[in-house]
Amino acid sequence: MGYEVEFWDAETAQQTIPLSTEDYESLNTALRAAARDPFDPAHSKGTPDVHVRRVRFGVHVRGAASVFVDPQAKKLRVFDVRWKG
Repeated sequence: MGYEVEFWDAETAQQTIPLSTEDYESLNTALRAAARDPFDPAHSKGTPDVHVRRVRFGVHVRGAASVFVDPQAKKLRVFDVRWKG
């Protein structure tokens, strides 16, 4: 099963990109360690290019996240994540 990140940027509406196993593990680690609300303005910092809003892990786990994405390097940098619902 693959992993995906849904995100919005300034030039397009919603997009979905696949996640490598390494990126998935990075996001999963961040989810486990998260303690702050990524949508709280005091903690959340957007970027002019991409700001992830939701992360999907398979079919059972869902989380909300603020993540910096570098499309050219195909890297994700998680700075804050929270469990959703």
